[in-house]
Amino acid sequence: MMACNSRRALLDGKRLFNLVQFLAQYVMLQDPFEDESAQEDWAAFYGDADTFSWILQTTNSTYQERSLEERVSFALNISRITSHCDIGRLVRAILTGVEIDERVCRTKDQWNMNLLHHLAWNLGLLVTKSISGKEARLVDSLGLIGDMVKGGSDLNAFTGSGETPMFRIIKGFSFGGGFTYHKYWNPTPEASLHMTLRRWLEQLKLAFVDLLKYGDAEKRQLESQGVFFNEWTCYESGRRWTGHEPKLRFINFTYGPNPDDWKFWIEPVMENYFIHFWEMIEHPERAMPGAWEEEYSDGDYDYDSDY
Repeated sequence: MMACNSRRALLDGKRLFNLVQFLAQYVMLQDPFEDESAQEDWAAFYGDADTFSWILQTTNSTYQERSLEERVSFALNISRITSHCDIGRLVRAILTGVEIDERVCRTKDQWNMNLLHHLAWNLGLLVTKSISGKEARLVDSLGLIGDMVKGGSDLNAFTGSGETPMFRIIKGFSFGGGFTYHKYWNPTPEASLHMTLRRWLEQLKLAFVDLLKYGDAEKRQLESQGVFFNEWTCYESGRRWTGHEPKLRFINFTYGPNPDDWKFWIEPVMENYFIHFWEMIEHPERAMPGAWEEEYSDGDYDYDSDY
């Protein structure tokens, strides 16, 4: 078995393909499906679909003879990688010849996630990446999402941490640093996220989903989990961590029968010193010397990125 865990390798699929072919002359490649105990290692595979398909062919893989449960389980395992940009074609390669029906769409992993959860996360993440062929990868991912929806995926299913597929898009976008580099984005981060969510909704519409009913169910689901009151970290990917990680809050969304009817509000969480400032403006007596208590935390100091 051979897995590539280089995050940069996916940026140049041809180079990775050539490297794997070169190394195959000196090491014995193992069928990814041969050793069940080693399948977990394939969650670290960062290669593209072409490289993976070549490995299957070279090892005379028996994957097409495996049970549906085995193949879907493998697809779930390899698709949960946090930054897989070729997820659409990769999952299709694993499920070659398999009809995407409820058996495929409803299968979940140990974190209570189905394939749609993973695809949604990667869709949000992919938008934040600067890679070649990005639009083609988005189209592949969106196409598979559409097939998963038509196949019977539960659009309002919760993960183990209470996230629906749509909310996974927003979390993936946040994880990729989508809200971090405002001045480097064109269009703005907010516009990019809204366009991504609109493309998600367009796929649902093409799959004959009633967006009005879906929006009503989604809002009830998210409200039941208190999503509109929660905060989450917006990671500063690729930057030195300073301990000051920005927080975001999903304020609300409106919905209707068409993608254009949907609007989303996601705002940064106000830092404590802003709260103190406005309290001082509204209550001048608290501005007296000694009234402001200094607070310190680990976030006040810089830590090395390797910490």
